[in-house]
Amino acid sequence: MNAGTEEDRRVYMASLAEMRANDLISADDENALIRHYEDQKASIEAAFLEFLPEYQRRVREDGEAKANEWLAETAREIGRREGEASRKVVDGLSANHNGPAAA
Repeated sequence: MNAGTEEDRRVYMASLAEMRANDLISADDENALIRHYEDQKASIEAAFLEFLPEYQRRVREDGEAKANEWLAETAREIGRREGEASRKVVDGLSANHNGPAAA
């Protein structure tokens, strides 16, 4: 499982660099967002590896439709969890506390 391509990463990093160059985020904010991106990518990949065998078992035992229902709920839960983690990171950015980042 690849939770985002190298191109996705390149575009994200370029966006952060542009925000930093325009003093919209601080260097600390940029680093926090990069760490969060990498952590989130690893977390999603680990979750996929964890639930893949369960999904395959459910397909065998319960059929694809029921397995897909379980997969959709599992994906929603991962999305909620990752969204909350992202919210915490963004809420902690200096730009949210001091206006535009200081040069």
